[in-house]
Amino acid sequence: MNSMLKIDQHSESVESSSKTRAICLLTRSCPSNDKYCSYTPKLISKERLCQAVDILLDMQNDGGGFASYERIRGLSFLELMNPAEVFGNIMIEYSYPECTSSVITGLYAFSKYYPDYRADEINNRDLLIDRKVCDKAKKYIYDSQLEDGSWYGSWAICFTYATMFAMEALASYGETYKNR
Repeated sequence: MNSMLKIDQHSESVESSSKTRAICLLTRSCPSNDKYCSYTPKLISKERLCQAVDILLDMQNDGGGFASYERIRGLSFLELMNPAEVFGNIMIEYSYPECTSSVITGLYAFSKYYPDYRADEINNRDLLIDRKVCDKAKKYIYDSQLEDGSWYGSWAICFTYATMFAMEALASYGETYKNR
């Protein structure tokens, strides 16, 4: 069972939960008479999807970004106590463009199917930036963009991976190079 589905799960993966929810919602949108989707079961209830959204909405950091497993709770001086010489920045959580982008795309997919669930927090285009989850996340993504237009990533092929995620999130939000 996916950890996203356990309400008592204390170590939620933001990126995995967001992407899993988006995939589940996409399979729901397949027409039942489509030969490629007719066998796809609808196993996750609306209640479980809403629980996953509740968890994600509570995990946003003050700067608008999302970390990988929990909100940022420690101060940066804790990095001075890092016992590992080969791994830097492991003592506290940080916001990441990849995780933040996954949350935006996941919430976008969710709000297409359930537009009324916590809409005042998720759907946000008409209100102030600092009051809405996706607007704060979008601002974090733009703020973390480097001068050359890329994003620094922490997983996979660093710049390619993070930039791919950021561009997907901004596109799902309606951003294009013309309106920026």
